[in-house]
Amino acid sequence: MSDPRLRSIEDFAEMTGVPVATIRHWRIRGEGPPAVRLGKRLYWKEQDILDWIEGKFEEQKQVSA
Repeated sequence: MSDPRLRSIEDFAEMTGVPVATIRHWRIRGEGPPAVRLGKRLYWKEQDILDWIEGKFEEQKQVSA
């Protein structure tokens, strides 16, 4: 079984350079990578965040082409 590195909402915000409030807004709208709630906190797999960011770059390439 793999050992995924879990990232908090603060980590996610730091990785993307967007405010925590924006990430919360994305969750409300069903956007962004999937998260899991452990206790009272949300966590994302680091690789899911990286894959989601890469997908955003791919979307932008298609729009620009």
